[in-house]
Amino acid sequence: MRVAAYCRVSTDLRDQINSFESQKLFFQQYIESRPDWTMAEIYADEGITGTTTADRTDFLRMIDDARAGRLDLLLTKEVSRFSRNILDAVSYTRLLKSFGVAVVFLSDGISTLDPDAELRLGIMASVAQEESRKTSERVKWGQRRKMERGVVFGRSLLGYDVRGGTISVEPKGAETVQAIFDMYVREGLGARGIADTLTRRGAETGSGGAVWSGAAVLKILKNEKYCGDLKQRKTITPDYLTHKKTVNRDENDMIYIQDHHDAIIDRETWEKAQAELRRRSSGGKASAHGSRYALSGKVVCLGCGAVYLCRTRKRRDGMPYRVWVPTCLCFGKRRQVGEDLIVGGVRRFIIGQRSDRLLYGFAQILRRTLGNHDGALASIGTEIAVLEKKTFRLADAYIAGDIGREAYLELKDAYGANLTKLKARRLELAAAQDRDAAGECAGIAGGLADGRGDDGFYLELVERAGVRPGGGMDIRLKELPGTIRAVFT
Repeated sequence: MRVAAYCRVSTDLRDQINSFESQKLFFQQYIESRPDWTMAEIYADEGITGTTTADRTDFLRMIDDARAGRLDLLLTKEVSRFSRNILDAVSYTRLLKSFGVAVVFLSDGISTLDPDAELRLGIMASVAQEESRKTSERVKWGQRRKMERGVVFGRSLLGYDVRGGTISVEPKGAETVQAIFDMYVREGLGARGIADTLTRRGAETGSGGAVWSGAAVLKILKNEKYCGDLKQRKTITPDYLTHKKTVNRDENDMIYIQDHHDAIIDRETWEKAQAELRRRSSGGKASAHGSRYALSGKVVCLGCGAVYLCRTRKRRDGMPYRVWVPTCLCFGKRRQVGEDLIVGGVRRFIIGQRSDRLLYGFAQILRRTLGNHDGALASIGTEIAVLEKKTFRLADAYIAGDIGREAYLELKDAYGANLTKLKARRLELAAAQDRDAAGECAGIAGGLADGRGDDGFYLELVERAGVRPGGGMDIRLKELPGTIRAVFT
């Protein structure tokens, strides 16, 4: 009789490796001690879970050999070594039986040749599956506690080394990350343009490659680790049987720790990058004309409505400047409009129209977009909601007996202390916003009305810049009175 054996351990730990070798030796001696048996093969999967067969290469090879008629009998130590999934245990033993191969589970005293084998097998497989579920829950609980203490899960990334649950700055990669944020925030380049620049410079990607993509740049721009924060549980494993990861779409279920490690990007630059990402995304969808520049989609021909496109030129001294080029021929030729013409027109208009109404309009714009704490208040509100949810879950876990009294009290005190700090900080920010915003915004608004703002601010004020076919422009501003007429040749 041709006899084979199957053994498996689920981890690479030393004690399990020793168990693995012991299993193989036992089966070899056991089969060779029977004169009427012939050793066919010992199939073994090391460091593989038993809840699924997808990655168990030797298990699947064993099934193929049984299908090919190379086996008569299969030995395994116990049901949990064969499978921790009740459906797999029953279906694969049935499949082997259809190939004429009996399965004997030595420690459990079950043979598929017995009349009640499937009933007993189902019971033992159910026990093994439930044990896997409990183990999975214990592992998840332990991982969550470690994450809350700041232990970093995951691998190294561009600019950071992750080892032993800690994260540290990697200088060479950090320089590339800083260059990416600088090009995006200060130079106004898009993700594709930054990727092309990095490729030309020969900068290494996070995986050590030489070719950059726009998607890789965007991933870096959105990664909170670069401003020193840590967000974990971005992916979860909802099914302990399949072990397939899915994106965690519940922000409240994630673990977020602010100022967790050394930042590569200062928080002000990080916030500017996030604001610019939101602005360019246009509500999550790319606009028809993009939003790379403040005037994208806003410079139009008043004759036909065609949109002007931005082009970058260089002066004789090598300094770049932007012009807007028509996509129509209403002028009879493609006459470009310099961006400095638009800025100058807006600036002169504001200086000439200084009034209480203008100052009020500036102050309202600034109150919403500059120097307020709305983002910080929203972030603290989210953190408070997350901690309150964790507190309820903690109580449920204690009542259910999943954690002991000592662990419960320790975590309850920690959550309570954090909640107290966050709520106090929220009150401070709200009070500061009410106290400082009015006076600060009024002062800044006065300077802007005197024409002392930078070009970017005045461009952001433009709602539409219409180019007249006969020459000149009509510029309409956001939330401010009047239309500007600018003349060009």
